[in-house]
Amino acid sequence: MATFEAQVEGLTSLSIDGSSAPNQTELTQFLTDGAKEILNALPLSKKLLFTTATSLNGSSTNLTIGGSEIFAVTRDDGTINQPCRMIPSNMSGRASDSDDMNAATATDPVYYINNNILSVIPEPTNSNNAQVQTLAYPSVAYGDSSIARFPDDAEYLVPLYASIKSIQNVLGTKTSNSDITTSLTAINTELDETLSIADNMHTEIAIINSSSDSALAEIALANIEIDKMSAEADLDNAELDKATAELAEAVALVDSGIDTATAAIATAAGRINTAVGLANAEFDKAEQEADASESEVDDGKIDTALDLINTKADSAVSTISSATTALGNANTRIATAKTEIDLAKVEAAEIATQTDNSSDFATALTAINTELDKVDEVILLAHEEFETACDAMKTELDKVDEIILLAHEEFDEVAAEVSSTATSPITQARAAVPSALNISDLTISVSAPSAPSLGTVSYSDASNSDASATPVGAITVASVSKADISGDVPTYTKPDLTTRVAFKAFYADTSNANPINTVDYTDASNADASAQAITSATATAPSIVDVSGNAPEFTKPVVSLDFAKVTSHIDDDEDVELAQAKISQLQAQISEYNANISNEQNEFNKENVRYQMEFKEASEKANQDLQVAIANLNASAQELRQEAQQTTDVDKFNKAQDQALDLANKAKAMEKLVSDNNSKLQKYSNELQSYQAEVNKEIQEYSRNLDKYNTELGQVFQAWSKTESDSLQQYSLDIQNELNEYNKENVRYQANIQAELAKHNSDLQKALNQARIDADDAKQEAAQTTDIDKFNKQQDQVLALQNKAKSLEATVANNDDLIAKFNSEINKYSAQVNDEVQEYQANIQQKVQELESSIKIQSSYYQEAQARVNAGNAFLQQAQASIAQATGYASEVGARQTFTGAKGQAVQAYINTANAYLSEVAQDINLAQGYVASVNGYLQSAQGYSLEVESRLKYASSFIQTSQNRIAVGNAYLAEASASSTEAQTYVAEVSARVQQVQSQVSVAQGYIANGAGYSRVASTYGQAAQGYLGTAGSYLQSAQGYVASAQAYASEIQSKIAISQGYANEAQVRLTVDSAYYTWYEKQQAKLQADYDKGLQILIGQGG
Repeated sequence: MATFEAQVEGLTSLSIDGSSAPNQTELTQFLTDGAKEILNALPLSKKLLFTTATSLNGSSTNLTIGGSEIFAVTRDDGTINQPCRMIPSNMSGRASDSDDMNAATATDPVYYINNNILSVIPEPTNSNNAQVQTLAYPSVAYGDSSIARFPDDAEYLVPLYASIKSIQNVLGTKTSNSDITTSLTAINTELDETLSIADNMHTEIAIINSSSDSALAEIALANIEIDKMSAEADLDNAELDKATAELAEAVALVDSGIDTATAAIATAAGRINTAVGLANAEFDKAEQEADASESEVDDGKIDTALDLINTKADSAVSTISSATTALGNANTRIATAKTEIDLAKVEAAEIATQTDNSSDFATALTAINTELDKVDEVILLAHEEFETACDAMKTELDKVDEIILLAHEEFDEVAAEVSSTATSPITQARAAVPSALNISDLTISVSAPSAPSLGTVSYSDASNSDASATPVGAITVASVSKADISGDVPTYTKPDLTTRVAFKAFYADTSNANPINTVDYTDASNADASAQAITSATATAPSIVDVSGNAPEFTKPVVSLDFAKVTSHIDDDEDVELAQAKISQLQAQISEYNANISNEQNEFNKENVRYQMEFKEASEKANQDLQVAIANLNASAQELRQEAQQTTDVDKFNKAQDQALDLANKAKAMEKLVSDNNSKLQKYSNELQSYQAEVNKEIQEYSRNLDKYNTELGQVFQAWSKTESDSLQQYSLDIQNELNEYNKENVRYQANIQAELAKHNSDLQKALNQARIDADDAKQEAAQTTDIDKFNKQQDQVLALQNKAKSLEATVANNDDLIAKFNSEINKYSAQVNDEVQEYQANIQQKVQELESSIKIQSSYYQEAQARVNAGNAFLQQAQASIAQATGYASEVGARQTFTGAKGQAVQAYINTANAYLSEVAQDINLAQGYVASVNGYLQSAQGYSLEVESRLKYASSFIQTSQNRIAVGNAYLAEASASSTEAQTYVAEVSARVQQVQSQVSVAQGYIANGAGYSRVASTYGQAAQGYLGTAGSYLQSAQGYVASAQAYASEIQSKIAISQGYANEAQVRLTVDSAYYTWYEKQQAKLQADYDKGLQILIGQGG
């Protein structure tokens, strides 16, 4: 098998060695990273196949895990390997303390992780060792050809991953090119030299202008001398006029042509200077843009960002694992708490069997069992909620893993664009639109307290039968009626909920049933349309070609649209997500069906064209054969006629006539047969076209009906959703209104209670005061008599009255207690009613929110899990409240019966243990929530780095584009400078030509002057002076000619420099084009490899289901 290095080279067309990009060391790292990523992506069932176990003992008591995923930790208790449960590191001290209730034991060992080190409690020994099962990450070298302890069906993905990273590495080297930078630098150098040459040329042109001006001054002086000479020598006028004319023309030429040309040269040189300066500036900016691009795509910055992205993603995966572990611990502790509650119940039951069954004690025990049953039920509910939440959280965390993998893939795709670069909220919609929202009736489970029965006090006078004195008047304590408040208790009236309408019923009521009937295309009958077998002529006639078997037929595609399943998902399962998936599937089937119809129609049309051609050819051939046969028959008949005419035998003649007649009749029959066949062929062709049109019409009609049904189905679904939502909103408002009315009546009721109680207390107090007054009167009456019997009797009456007063006071106090208790019960009842109404309203609101969330398809598993965790917390709080109440009852039992104290302490201990576990559950849940928050933070951080990479790529792209634009602008300026240089050369050539012409004309003038020298000495003198001036002007002009030659040389040099610069610019452009081509190829190849890798990875992940 080829080595991994050879496989990567084959996939990327790269040549990799110790100094290449990438080199062999980097390739080894890519291969190792790929194997790690693939193992992390494996389903749990496959990961377990590639784990490794590490033993911890007396010499090695802990393990540095190095980020490895932990699957199981066990410790030998001397009999079996006991599973270790994970605890937070801050609980390690309590787990190590044997006196602590959380102490770990040999049969209940624990483990914790601190600073990347895993430790087991109790500490492993040589006789009781521990085993840690982790995922083994292999190291893969470039020279290897296989990987140990790695799935064979995934091994091909490792070189794919390394190939992707290798191409990313190569792309990084394409972000800068020293050759292009060298070309740009050379362009700048040439342009700088061009500027210097242009300055020199400008200087030469200025000297030319100065020399021309001096020549003009000398010629002007010569003109003066010539004028003087003309005045002195009339004889020389003709010659001098000629000389003057020549000199005037030369002056005009110098004054206008040469000055204009030199000015144009100066202007062109200025334009060259400006254009070259602008081009130089553009090339400087282009170089700056290229440097900026290289800075933006700096390998170090992008690699750092990508490393941070990978680090954040790895942290998210690790944190997710911690969150899963915390939730698992919470689940375990809930089960443990339930066990403790069960033990407490057993102890309470044992207390009941060991003590008497006095009413108070039995009542307390019953209350304890009742409360513990409630705790048990609440714990079960919380357990179920936490199991559901844990399952949902695990599902979400698995999805988080998948999303992180997808994020890795996205980062890798971004990384494909620039060197060594690589860069999702965890949202998985779960929707369920119910057919009818099932809202149970509001039932107030608590009963209104009964009004207390208040005692009344009456006093009967003592018997006076033994007293001879005047009897003391009877002291009667007025009876006080009890406050009647039973009839004013407010009641809560539950509003009626509008009858819910199932989607199916709503759909039926709006007459929006499926307008699409199954289209059954029945082929048009071919009984009359098929090609009739052409009746063959007589035995001597040619057979007609039968093409009826080749007639094309339209084959209708088969489609089975199960709309009933959609209705079942909506009405029965109340799962819109499945319904939408099914609708999508049906739409895909419909699309496929439409495509099949189109394909069959195209095939039918193609076969029909072929059949028409074959039919036409066969018909034409048959007609031709018939025509030939007819012609042959006619020829035979003619021959027979001739034979009959040539014979004198009557019999032969008659026989020949009969044969000729027979042949003629057969020919006519064949002509009729041909005509009949043509008629039948024409009829079949018309019917075939009609059948084809009918097929097309039915296909179009079916497509229109299908589109109409899809539109109507969406409209009806939206209308139903809005109707249901509006109805639920109105129901929620009705509940709130009824609750407000109840609260208002309750306030009035409370006020009435307080008024009645105040009146009752006042009446009682008045009766008590009156009884005391009557008692005092009786005492005075008894004091006024001297009769011992009367006195004693009166004393008895007073004593009895005092006893009755005390009884009355006790009754009043008891009534006050009953009223206070009733008032407390009323308040409690009101609070319970409010709680139940609020709970019912909360349930209604929750159902409304669930429906709205389902319609909008925005709820997530994580939110549901969070809600269930909160519900679990509520159940736990309720359990803790029940436990507290049970604790109170347990204390009462302990006070009533001291010999059961030990059992009561055991119950209390179990309850305390359950409380501790429940507290730890809350900590685990908070810990899991913290982990989830950390995951979100890691993902957001990774997204931030991803945006940074993307921003750098965009900036780099803009800098590169700007650099290319500036190079183009610089080339344009160079082209302009080149054109100006060409123009300047033209003007220089013109100046040179004009100078030569001036010299020629000066020579002519000199000739005229020489000819006139003999006419006058004075003229000669003037002529000599003029000659001197002209000689000086000629010197100036010759000097200017030299400078013109120098300017021409400078112009040529400028043109050469510009050509060199253009060559460098072309070289830079070519190198950019080559680099772009390589970049594009590598991008495409990387995308292909990425697609293959992603596909293989998804297949591998899918095998876990």
